[in-house]
Amino acid sequence: MSIFLERIQKYAQSKKISLRQVSLDAGLSGAYMSNSLKQGSNPSIDLISKIIEKYPDLNPYWLLTGKGNMIINSNMVAENELSYWINSKTIDELIDDKIDIKLSALNGKIREMIAHEIKEQPKETNP
Repeated sequence: MSIFLERIQKYAQSKKISLRQVSLDAGLSGAYMSNSLKQGSNPSIDLISKIIEKYPDLNPYWLLTGKGNMIINSNMVAENELSYWINSKTIDELIDDKIDIKLSALNGKIREMIAHEIKEQPKETNP
């Protein structure tokens, strides 16, 4: 079995959608994913790109490596910042872009936390 298709199936189950629907959303025949899963074939980069584009909450890092969270926290990533030109970027570039956006959001949150901590520290008084 293809590890990618197993992960896509796990994602679909978590979203309560069928593999048929995922296939159709990717512009394929309804039976494509199920047949590929049974045959153990690996999806193409183009197919992975289409799925990531169609399901922006699917974490591409998780899809490719199995590490991290399956779902991207929408509070951390503004979806309107994720407008990609799939035909002009490689999957590596797409992943790098998503990681950069997440790191940028985390950097802002860390700065807010540090500012809050500094503000909350008791002020020293001179005797």
